[in-house]
Amino acid sequence: MVDPIREGTAEVVISVASRGFYQFLIKFGDDLYYPENLTEEFKVVSQEPIPVNIKFQLLDNQEDIFQPAPNDVPVFLIAVPVIRIVSIEKI
Repeated sequence: MVDPIREGTAEVVISVASRGFYQFLIKFGDDLYYPENLTEEFKVVSQEPIPVNIKFQLLDNQEDIFQPAPNDVPVFLIAVPVIRIVSIEKI
């Protein structure tokens, strides 16, 4: 079952899994989501979050998020819900 569309202000944030391996997430409220269809224009390797207005649907699956270990090998951090972006624009 797919949830109804949620909308509001969010941020595109970056999660560094290892050198050269990044995961781009949506921070909506206090929650993190993995967008299955984030466009390339938002995949900017920057420490600063990108503020956006977003509409999205929460899907039934989750994506594993990784962080770097001391030897730079990605290790599991958390699993977050996957979303499908309906619309997104920079603020």
